[in-house]
Amino acid sequence: DAEIIDPYERRKRLLAEDIAYTLSNVERFADAEEGAAALASLREVATERRADSTLLREHLQQSKSLSEVVRWAAQCWMRDVRKS
Repeated sequence: DAEIIDPYERRKRLLAEDIAYTLSNVERFADAEEGAAALASLREVATERRADSTLLREHLQQSKSLSEVVRWAAQCWMRDVRKS
């Protein structure tokens, strides 16, 4: 698990904790629907620790094919782009 040094508390802190804390501060300024949905998505990624690299590794382990992973990642990306 990634860690950072909290300069105010002068201690190590999990990066996921820091991201969750930062998102809770930003949440106050987000618009009701789109902003809240985006922040919820970011919080989910941070708390579940299922970042893109984890998903890519899992898919590679399942498929055993780098070209399949690239094809799958491109399809995921296109779905996300079309939602925007």
